[in-house]
Amino acid sequence: VMQGWAIIENQTDNDWNNVQLSLVSGRPISFIEELYQPLYIPRPKVYPQLYASLSPQTYDEGINREKDGKAMEAGDRAAAAPAPAPPGAMAGAARERSAQFDSLRRMEEQKKAILDPGHSVASVASANKLGELFEYTVPTVSLPRQRSAMIPILADAVEVEKLSIYNASVLAKNPLTGARVKNTTGKHLLQGPITVFDNSNYAGDAQIDDVPPGQERMISYGIDLQVLVDSTKNQQDSAIRTATISKGVLIVTFKHVSTQDYVAENKSDKDKALIVEHPRRQNWKLVAPEKALETTDAMLRFKQPIPKGEKKTLTIKEEMIDNQTIAILPGDFGQLEMYSRNEAIPKSVKDALTEAIKRKHNLVDAQRQLDEAKNQKNQILADEQRTRQNMETLQKVANPQNDPSYIREKKKLDADEDAIDKLDEQIKTSTTKVEAQRKELEDYLNNLNVEEK
Repeated sequence: VMQGWAIIENQTDNDWNNVQLSLVSGRPISFIEELYQPLYIPRPKVYPQLYASLSPQTYDEGINREKDGKAMEAGDRAAAAPAPAPPGAMAGAARERSAQFDSLRRMEEQKKAILDPGHSVASVASANKLGELFEYTVPTVSLPRQRSAMIPILADAVEVEKLSIYNASVLAKNPLTGARVKNTTGKHLLQGPITVFDNSNYAGDAQIDDVPPGQERMISYGIDLQVLVDSTKNQQDSAIRTATISKGVLIVTFKHVSTQDYVAENKSDKDKALIVEHPRRQNWKLVAPEKALETTDAMLRFKQPIPKGEKKTLTIKEEMIDNQTIAILPGDFGQLEMYSRNEAIPKSVKDALTEAIKRKHNLVDAQRQLDEAKNQKNQILADEQRTRQNMETLQKVANPQNDPSYIREKKKLDADEDAIDKLDEQIKTSTTKVEAQRKELEDYLNNLNVEEK
């Protein structure tokens, strides 16, 4: 049974005597803005980090939840009102019970009724839909001025399925004790705190969002210490799926596979129903299981029954298709050669890559020859400068034309000039060759389009 309470406060200076009170629930957009109040930029407050209890969790409603068409088990429902005592006209054996036994039985029933949080609690409000809002009407309210009171506005049976809810980002080793609540009251349930009783015993507190009639929400109100979950086993694999070439750009398609295992062990003496919340990642496609129980913006939810004393493994497999683009002209030789030998790439693409690599090698060789010729010329020019300086020094000696050292330096200068002339011709030829091979390679790549066959 779900009970809803409203706290009312008489802030007037008059007593309320049998007044009708309307409590409106809904989510209208309304606000108050201070127009005259000056605006100041607030500074953040920094507090020392302290140990705190686990924060209450709220759960979004999932979509695409598989319905099995079966009603929830009676044992999973919220505790109902106590059963009435047996009628006086009982069968012979019951009538013959002693008065002392009847007295003990009545005392035990009274004790149970005291412990039952739903005993003798009835709603004093009637509910009606008011446009997009929901109205609770309390017909007679008596409350002295400047006093407050708490009145029950809801006491209806709801469908409840007990669950263990695991989310690795909330708690790494244990799930939370929780339940799936379906609003079968026909009334709008406003968000707020919930106190949960299990078999008349306090079980914990929960937080819930707004629940319109007929909708479902999950709540969690404690830590399930009887179930251990290991989510440390995961694997990421990537493999080349195929490749194409478009206008000289190599497009390699990769297939990424992510596998996550959730190993849950039920150490209790009761069967458990485990809900696993797995992060939902953009562009990733669920492969196994075939379908999630529920899907939210941030989570995929899966249900795994765990019999008592047993261990079960839930394996979630996802895949993503991704493309890598590589411009062949400035591309790295090692990377291109690796793809040209990969068995996953079509033969037509590998053949085109091999031809492009060959042409790139020819261009690189021609460019290397050009660079070597330029380096040799620069080296000779540097030597020639030193030779000219030596000759200027020797000219200061009498009759430098007959000096052996001067004659040797002059011959060396003449040889350097001849070498420079030859290198200039080689540089000119190599430059023309490089430009021609570069244009040939660019034309080849710009017209290179190879699709998968």
